[in-house]
Amino acid sequence: MKKRELGRTGISVSEIALGCRWLNKGGAAVLKAAREAGITHLDTAAGYSGSEQIIGEYLQESGWNPVISSKVWASEEGAIRTALEKSLKLLNRQFIDIYLIHNPVDTEKALPVFLKLKSEGLIKAVGICGWHGDGANVLKFIDTGDVDVIQIALTIAHRSMVDGGVIAAAAKKNVGVQVMSPMAKGLLTGEHPVLAPLAPYGIKTLEQASFRYILDNVEYVTILPGTSKPDRISEFASVSEMKSVPVDLWEKVLAAIDGNPELQKLP
Repeated sequence: MKKRELGRTGISVSEIALGCRWLNKGGAAVLKAAREAGITHLDTAAGYSGSEQIIGEYLQESGWNPVISSKVWASEEGAIRTALEKSLKLLNRQFIDIYLIHNPVDTEKALPVFLKLKSEGLIKAVGICGWHGDGANVLKFIDTGDVDVIQIALTIAHRSMVDGGVIAAAAKKNVGVQVMSPMAKGLLTGEHPVLAPLAPYGIKTLEQASFRYILDNVEYVTILPGTSKPDRISEFASVSEMKSVPVDLWEKVLAAIDGNPELQKLP
């Protein structure tokens, strides 16, 4: 598994990480598979029911020490501090590596609180989130210079964060990028005829194509696929070792994808 720096944070993470929203009672097996695949970064949130507890228990039992990011859906300082305190306890951590404002609507009010938490050493890096259509809001806060990491929605078929200049702005400001929902919540999975030109690069499925596209086009990036199935982890992780696809070939494949309405659907 290859690693990348998350921009100016100084934090190095595996190119393929693990989004932990779907961890359940069998979550320890998923985490074990992630560790064995060379994944060094886990993303969770206060709102992901049971996820932080499952992670904390596994880390305590295994001694594994991955980079952790978590998120909170709140804007008031009291609520944010309460959530962070609970997250730290559940994760058995003294600090959170990357702490993100989960709800884009809360960013304006919550950001000063997050900067305060960073100055207190309770978090290492400040992050914000943005779904498809939130590009203008993400750009606004990248420009402030206060945001260390952005967590955004991006797939090979849904590229508004590229076309809207968010990725370029993040690179210019040396801001780390976490890509959530790289499979469009399961819509981009399995084999598809548009991928035929990518066969020489070992790319057989839409999820592999989406991951490789992101790695080839975003500099300071880690990808956060989520699953509750341990056997999916090795497939995800394998994309890190695949060769980069030439720009002209990507252009050909993207044109075919853009011409397929079924692939343009959003979850």
